[in-house]
Amino acid sequence: MEDQNTMTETLRARCTPELKRRLEDLALRQAGDISDHIRYAIEQYVTAEEARRTAQPATQPA
Repeated sequence: MEDQNTMTETLRARCTPELKRRLEDLALRQAGDISDHIRYAIEQYVTAEEARRTAQPATQPA
């Protein structure tokens, strides 16, 4: 069985040079590297979207 906690997958995302610089500044001031900060943000986004979709009432067909 595959260990779901092993981080082997890689995502790519485009951003502006300014956003990259700001992210690098955050990573320098806090624990972790850029990857840790991006992963945290993605996890927060996915969790929020899953909760939002679960909370939405199902649409009724016409």
